[in-house]
Amino acid sequence: MVADRSGRYTPAIAKNARSLRNDNDNARLRAAVTGPQAFIDQFAQLERHLADGAYRDAVDALVTVLDRLEYADWWLGSSPRVLDGHTTRDAEDLAGRIMAMVADERFEITYAAFSRLCRYKRTLAQVLELAGAFDADGRLPSLGERRPDGRLTLSAQATVKMLLLQSINVMTPAWVELLARQPARTGVPALLGLLSENLTWSSRAQQARSMLLRVGDAWAGESIGAEWIVAVVAAYMGCSYDSADDKHDIKKWLNTLVRRYARDRGCIEMVAPPV
Repeated sequence: MVADRSGRYTPAIAKNARSLRNDNDNARLRAAVTGPQAFIDQFAQLERHLADGAYRDAVDALVTVLDRLEYADWWLGSSPRVLDGHTTRDAEDLAGRIMAMVADERFEITYAAFSRLCRYKRTLAQVLELAGAFDADGRLPSLGERRPDGRLTLSAQATVKMLLLQSINVMTPAWVELLARQPARTGVPALLGLLSENLTWSSRAQQARSMLLRVGDAWAGESIGAEWIVAVVAAYMGCSYDSADDKHDIKKWLNTLVRRYARDRGCIEMVAPPV
């Protein structure tokens, strides 16, 4: 654990201090990032909103940052073509703000905010991974409480927040089972966000993705918001990278989500003529 400048304790972004960070300054939250000026300005807004406890505005600012990063309008570090120490430092700074916000008990995440942020889960996961937010075993610091018997207890808020931070590359069978028990308002955006991460780094992640492909039917009658129409394509394509024999079956559910979205907005489904 490390303390931020307000004195609250938040999960550590990395176990070991990186060479670019001063050893005597590991509790400091830096205000300076590199990248394009628009990113620097938006990052400053995010800082102000977090300092003021204006979490709705902070979510808006974070969504803007993640959106621009995902579409390469902005970037971390000094250049979008170079992965260097500046890139890592900026990732640590951004991840630090995200983790501090999520760990703050005053931040009560809404279903709407959860869905908006899950829309950019693959970008969020890359920022956290680059920052070293996951421990040596690929796990996130937990927001729950450990019971004497060693089992972890998660509140409803902690569960949603942990699902927001989860990446396909740190999912375990236990987390997949927990996700499958969630209401649709949590489960659908979390599932789509996780499946949008096309690359898996371990056999454990591949196993988790194969399990996730079978979860969608639990929310067969649900629909999606406008923010997911483009993003669902990444989830659709991500299925194809799996090795499970039934990896394409979930596409029926994805197609149903998009079809229902179109119908709800007055689109008329065309009937294909007989061949």
